[in-house]
Amino acid sequence: MGNKHEARSGWQDSRLMTLSQLVTATDNEETGRSIGDPTVRFRVPIYQRLYVWKKEQIERLLNDILDAWKAGNADYYIGGTLVVERQSSDRQSQDLELIDGQQRLTTLLLTALYRLDAQKQPVESSSSYHDLLFHPGTASAGRDPRLHFEIRDKANIWLHTALRKGLKEARKLNLAEEQAHDNFGISPHNETISDDTPRDGGIVKLEYGIEIIEEWFTNNSTLISDQPQGQCDFDTYLLNHVRMLVTSVPGTMDLNHLFETINDRSVQLEHHEVLKARMLKWLKGDDNGEGKEGTYTACARIWEACSAMDDYWEDALAEAAGKNKVNVYEAIIEHKIWRSGALGGSVLSSVALSGKAAIDLCRPKDVAQNSDPAKDEVSLEKLVKDWGNASDLPSNTDKAGDGDHAEKQSSASLISFPMLLLHTLRIWLHRHGPKGADLERFDSFKLLETFDALLLSDNSMSHPLPDIRERVKSFIELLWEVRFLLDQYIIRWVELKEGGEWGHRILRLEQNKSTSLRRADAEQSGDKELSLLQSMLYHSQDIRQLLWLTPLLGYLHSRTFPTEERSGQTALVPSEQGTESDLTVFMRHLDNGLFSSPSLGSKNSETEAESLLQRSRAFLEKPWRSFKKPTIEPLHGGFHGTDDMPRTSHYWYYKADFVIWRRYQGGSQSNESLPQLQGQNDVTQGQLEDAWQHFRFTARASVEHIRPQTSQEEGQEKEGWGDALHSFGNLALVSRERNSEFSNKPYHEKRVKYLTRLRQKDLQSPKLALVYLYGGVPEPSGLGLKHGEWGAEHAKAHMEWIERSMEEYFSLAGYSGKKIADTEP
Repeated sequence: MGNKHEARSGWQDSRLMTLSQLVTATDNEETGRSIGDPTVRFRVPIYQRLYVWKKEQIERLLNDILDAWKAGNADYYIGGTLVVERQSSDRQSQDLELIDGQQRLTTLLLTALYRLDAQKQPVESSSSYHDLLFHPGTASAGRDPRLHFEIRDKANIWLHTALRKGLKEARKLNLAEEQAHDNFGISPHNETISDDTPRDGGIVKLEYGIEIIEEWFTNNSTLISDQPQGQCDFDTYLLNHVRMLVTSVPGTMDLNHLFETINDRSVQLEHHEVLKARMLKWLKGDDNGEGKEGTYTACARIWEACSAMDDYWEDALAEAAGKNKVNVYEAIIEHKIWRSGALGGSVLSSVALSGKAAIDLCRPKDVAQNSDPAKDEVSLEKLVKDWGNASDLPSNTDKAGDGDHAEKQSSASLISFPMLLLHTLRIWLHRHGPKGADLERFDSFKLLETFDALLLSDNSMSHPLPDIRERVKSFIELLWEVRFLLDQYIIRWVELKEGGEWGHRILRLEQNKSTSLRRADAEQSGDKELSLLQSMLYHSQDIRQLLWLTPLLGYLHSRTFPTEERSGQTALVPSEQGTESDLTVFMRHLDNGLFSSPSLGSKNSETEAESLLQRSRAFLEKPWRSFKKPTIEPLHGGFHGTDDMPRTSHYWYYKADFVIWRRYQGGSQSNESLPQLQGQNDVTQGQLEDAWQHFRFTARASVEHIRPQTSQEEGQEKEGWGDALHSFGNLALVSRERNSEFSNKPYHEKRVKYLTRLRQKDLQSPKLALVYLYGGVPEPSGLGLKHGEWGAEHAKAHMEWIERSMEEYFSLAGYSGKKIADTEP
């Protein structure tokens, strides 16, 4: 056995593995080596934090696994784990020192511990949970925990007790630990336990993790017992279908350098970094006479620039290319590698930097010095060895000069880089892949598997681009162009005020009259409707996918970077003050078709529900496609739903707010002035209009009854309300904080609080503004409703008014397709 571990000590590898495979000898088909090992131990070194995950992080991981299991997914991918191989002192075990991903793996092991204890199996059992948690040991030593914390003796004693005697006995140790830490003010349920706690004080955090896991299983017991048809049970799924990218490196590495790099740059070897190595290996010959000089190095720099999602593209490109931002601007303007913008800017021209032009900009100055294939070759092993070092792949050869005077805008992207890669892949498949090719599921944890199957597989007989090298080149060019469009026309998180207030904005890089470039707020060009539409969809849809981005980015790409077959298309009309841009019209059309229409009118729409993935693909193929007229039926679901209609989703609350806001503020069509306020509202017309101008969508997750279900006013009756109490007319979507503060307070008390916020330019919700300022209906209703009051008749009239407004909005030009181009891309 000792020879076996000696033979393995000099190699490094990376593989997607399950928990069971970690402790089972499994051959790697690519290397012929065994990755899993029945004798493995997981060691947490002293320089690592103990266990610090909190309730939110633990529950998010378990919820994601549960969702994947319930959806029938074959596997679920949870990210990467970096380990260093060590040989145990007795030379009988393989020790894996956890360098990165320790918190996630520890959570999974604690989950296995809880499930093992809940099943009340004997210590001698050979179940999968036992095999995962217990080291086989020797006949004399018995079975000890596989997980071991260096120096932290009390944590190890707690684990040993929990495994051999059960969690009930281990909790007694926790009580003793609490008493021992009284002087430090530590509570076992306090989520702000200090990381400065003495090293042996680790029991509290492990016990806290177990309590959260136990609570989660209790709350989800019904879902877990309801095993999906054709799916394994949840425990089997947890052990055999939750996969992580385990990267092992030899113990001979300079770990100080490795760990400092991880701490300094907060990077980990993620799937997209492995994909980078796999993709670029097809281009390594291009720096050695087999293609245009410097392509390999330039594409590596483009990838690096695209991955810097929290920087605007000009900052990321300057850093990756080893230039300052002024150099990038000069190259764009002086060398004419830009075209006049077709997608926005009132009197300014919009810049468009193509993928080919960006690659040329990133080519090394001296190809002879930068094209040594032995030096520049990219491999997974080299990527792991340098772990986050910029030299692991060809990068910037020159440091940015002192000419970069423009400060970076504090901002953050809506999506992660793996999400950008998947959106780009969908567009690439539409442009270059087999007919109808698309992702089976939009899952960033399946990034490697997805690219292997759809872009890197050797299916030359059936693929329009048989040469994989050409596929990679075309994909990286497209990746840059999509990243460029993301920064130009899609909202980002932007710091609005110094000190922490963030909101959604579109800041476009545009050329002014002096030929210099600047980032300008698109709303100054009358495009607030565009940014609010995008913000509405961001807050109301699954932020792990944002599938509406694929057809939107595809549409932008076909108009911004036309190919020969699309060169005759009519460009989008620039936005001007007081008018709608065609991009805004398309955005409205896309939203209505994806989320408000019952179907796209496909052949199977009557019998088979279309997934959002399928719908978004349909709009990618034909952006101005027709669809069935949107319906207001979902509004009738209300708070509880009915036998025929589910409860109204959050999307429709956001949609109602947008429609109301737009009616009195948005585009040029159907634009009205806010009705004059009547009576004593404690706010002026100017204050209301000012708050309306400043309206922004924010995260709201709680549905509030305007007339509460249980009122604090004694003697208040529910007579006359009936179904109106739980109808959409008596409901509003608010933040959890507001709902917990106001949920049971009477209408008049809520109104006072709302008006106070409104005077501070916080509109919160246009729907609520109508409720508290206009009695729900901002026009003569004929019912004699009094403003400043709220009864069942107000809620019903408010509901009817919203339905009419929705119908009018859906009747605007563009819901069924306003065709601008003569041909579709």
